[in-house]
Amino acid sequence: FLRGKFLTASGSDVEASAAFKQAYAKNALSKYLAAWAEAEIRVRYDGVGPAPYTDLLAALVGEDPFILSARSRVLAAEGRFDDSISTADRISGPERHAARALAHTMHSKPAEALADCDRGLAESNLPENARQMLLVLRARAMFSLAQPAMSGDEDITLPPSGTAGIDPIRVKAAWYAIEAAVDVLREVGWSSNIEHIADIWGVTASILGKQKETLLALSEAARVRPHLENVQASLESLAAQCGEFSVALEANDRLPESHTRNLRRTLLLHEAQQHGACLRWFDQR
Repeated sequence: FLRGKFLTASGSDVEASAAFKQAYAKNALSKYLAAWAEAEIRVRYDGVGPAPYTDLLAALVGEDPFILSARSRVLAAEGRFDDSISTADRISGPERHAARALAHTMHSKPAEALADCDRGLAESNLPENARQMLLVLRARAMFSLAQPAMSGDEDITLPPSGTAGIDPIRVKAAWYAIEAAVDVLREVGWSSNIEHIADIWGVTASILGKQKETLLALSEAARVRPHLENVQASLESLAAQCGEFSVALEANDRLPESHTRNLRRTLLLHEAQQHGACLRWFDQR
């Protein structure tokens, strides 16, 4: 189980899934089964649209909070949001709010997600992992509410200046929520949950003109979590805005191979006045 958690933190979800499955085979604890199911979701879920996870739902049976939380996530990934919420409501404990908030976030309902986050964060016996998740989801909800063009679409590419019709007062409130989440994630050595807030962290810093003061912390997170794509992409953009092209190129180098990544690297080399390297890179592609 501990090996699975280490592999998860390292971004090796396929190997983590196998480790959690092996742990459950040796000792049938609900938290091992839930960890396996959540690792499988990370491996299989592409973010494009709902997909069936019949085998996961068949395995996640019972009223244990770990099982119900994982089942709620699987149902949300399938696009069965009403079932996901009703399953979350069966959880006896503060984790109920995190499960509900996640389902509402995946269903693009930021107002409902924000209400769940606030209720959960008011709990006195909140586990640390649930607290982290609620702070991240709260920041995302507040950012979405500040950007009307994002309504119903969490997956759009965010320009550095934000989307049309942005609410400046709500953006500032979202920034404070982002800072609160980032502070907690930094305290624990940059939890992998930073991946779920890195995009809006960078964009909000750009909107508010806080690029330079954010760059150091974002660079630190990117070094600690080199496998997290949102973290690297956010650093690449923010560093380029600050004219720190060597930092931007390092972040770009840590991103997986893709047409978009290669195009951005060409542009970064050009902006950095590394014209020879730019031509060689372009020719290689």
